[in-house]
Amino acid sequence: MSPSVVFALSWPYESAFVVISCLGFPAYNTILLIVSGITVTYAHYAAAAGRHSEVLDALYITVFLGILFLISQVNEYFEIAYNINDSIYACSFFMLTGLHGLHVLVGVFFLYVCLERFCFQEYHTTHYLGFVCAIWY
Repeated sequence: MSPSVVFALSWPYESAFVVISCLGFPAYNTILLIVSGITVTYAHYAAAAGRHSEVLDALYITVFLGILFLISQVNEYFEIAYNINDSIYACSFFMLTGLHGLHVLVGVFFLYVCLERFCFQEYHTTHYLGFVCAIWY
């Protein structure tokens, strides 16, 4: 609770981080994640109703949005003014967003596998547990 001289007697110290505008990459990525959540939910309801072509369309869009999110996340890493070694804030930023990016990457892979299984008609209205598990992930 007592900051040291190293931190200019204040915590957090003012030069610790550069504030990222919430209207740039973070807003874009948030919109991508919300819309992909809507499309995967629509795909789930379409699968339960047996509307095969709508499932395929919604899953194509969801996988595409996930890939766009990952590309945008990588671009954000190159645009920010600091790196992982600069401060605890930078380290936390890269660790948290990196782990979330890894989570999205695995989720996109799961959904892509489900998309392929829907394309080959391996899933039916009563048999798509793998798809549900991918959505839960």
